[in-house]
Amino acid sequence: MQQSDTVTKAASAFEARWTMLALKRVNPDLHDALREQCDLYCQAIMHGAPSDVERQSEGLVRGYAAAVAAMEQHRAPDDAYLIGRHNGLVVFITDQKAVNERVTDVAETGERAILMSPDEVAMLFSSIEGLGAIAAIKQLFPGAELIERYPDEPAKGD
Repeated sequence: MQQSDTVTKAASAFEARWTMLALKRVNPDLHDALREQCDLYCQAIMHGAPSDVERQSEGLVRGYAAAVAAMEQHRAPDDAYLIGRHNGLVVFITDQKAVNERVTDVAETGERAILMSPDEVAMLFSSIEGLGAIAAIKQLFPGAELIERYPDEPAKGD
């Protein structure tokens, strides 16, 4: 396996579940060390000899492994994505591609699962006829939640 593949695999193990901000809350020193190691790795790729790249990639792989271990030991909840469930569909919303592995894990349990970026959600919401009223209500009443939607039924009083 090439150095970059090894680094990508190690980074994905962390990024599929957590953000760097979550790591900073759990272990600020490890967060800072991992950030520094990422910088060293990038510098080695841009300006270093192959031996520098190899050394820094090995350090980065160890750093990501330490981050995963720290987050698991702390039992830190996944924060790399938002998840919603409705009518048998599980929707992961994130901008981190590494979350695809989590989506695949859920899909393997037999549930229907998809990953969407925040921009895709916004595009769909703004393009689906009938959702304009929901958007208007949520703008007028910040914090309002959509519990159920009955588009073919008249409004009901409490």
